[in-house]
Amino acid sequence: MLAHARWYPRSTRSEIPMVWLRLLTCIALVVPVAVAAQGQGRDPIPRLEAARARAPQSVPALRALGIAYYKAKRYEEARTVLEAARQLDPADGVSALYAGLAAEAVGDLTAARRASTTYLEVGKTARVRDDVQARLGLGAFTVYSSVGLSTGALFSTADGTETSLTGFRGGLTVRWR
Repeated sequence: MLAHARWYPRSTRSEIPMVWLRLLTCIALVVPVAVAAQGQGRDPIPRLEAARARAPQSVPALRALGIAYYKAKRYEEARTVLEAARQLDPADGVSALYAGLAAEAVGDLTAARRASTTYLEVGKTARVRDDVQARLGLGAFTVYSSVGLSTGALFSTADGTETSLTGFRGGLTVRWR
């Protein structure tokens, strides 16, 4: 039945600590190298600015720099760079999305609506499109819980024939004649 099985003796107690010591030594050498390779704790903006300087007409470089500016809460710079990326590639949905978010953060709601509308036309992710549609509504609101809607958004169609009030517990749609 077990004709091909081999018997291996168990390790002696003196070998077990040596195995653990080797394992811990390997971990101690590998982990810092892996963390340094990932660049954790480094600011990516100087590297991305250098990439933009090397290729000022590169949409991916402009997009990455704009997103980094946005995440660093440098909204005006993000907006400028992302608008440049949108000029080069009007079908770039990610640049349009972040340009709209940056414009909203600085209070330019007209530019935010324009950029967000562009994302609705060219964006590929349905879930993000739903979020953008909620942002493009007539306004976000908070309603008392007695109404049955806690938070949500108010939407209106472009031609003004339908208005929707949606929330976590349900929604209401009114069609105007």
